[in-house]
Amino acid sequence: MPELAIVHDYLTQTGGAERVVRTLSDLYPDSPIYTSVYHPQLTFPEFKERDVRTTFLQHVVPHGKFRLAAPLYGYAFSKLDLSEYDQVLVTTSGFAHHIRHPNAYVLCHTPPHFICDLDEYLSPGLKRRAVEAAIPLLRIPDQRAAARHANYRANSKFAATKVKRHTAKTFESSTARFKPNTCRLNSHLCRTSTAR
Repeated sequence: MPELAIVHDYLTQTGGAERVVRTLSDLYPDSPIYTSVYHPQLTFPEFKERDVRTTFLQHVVPHGKFRLAAPLYGYAFSKLDLSEYDQVLVTTSGFAHHIRHPNAYVLCHTPPHFICDLDEYLSPGLKRRAVEAAIPLLRIPDQRAAARHANYRANSKFAATKVKRHTAKTFESSTARFKPNTCRLNSHLCRTSTAR
């Protein structure tokens, strides 16, 4: 039985966050990857060789429209049963940190853009006003989910600033490596603690 599980928001593109997942999977090839939605043809082909497990959203989210399910991601991840694993590695720029596990290590690339960076996604108008009205319903549970994890880090000082602005986390800048058991990621990381 694998001692470690890897969790990521969605495997639907070939971005930097997915490269991190690919690296973790290379380090721990026997560990399953849990994700909300997986579209093999849209992401790195190496994932086809791994044990990728999806949430119920796999059958709900329209192909290529994974952002439409934003209100459901936190719930989907919170319902994953990861109790059989000693440790869980989470890499997120969305809602994967909503998982519940006492020994989770969260690497945050950025808080969810559609909660924190709405200006980059929607121009002024009726659609934006509707989304703005719903954002508190997403932001508050997201902040609570982040606060649950003692081992929560950002992958850069820039990301740390955004996370600090979005959550109740405070950051100490650190070059400490991400080290659950023997894992090593050679990127600048920021150590976090929950603000009092």
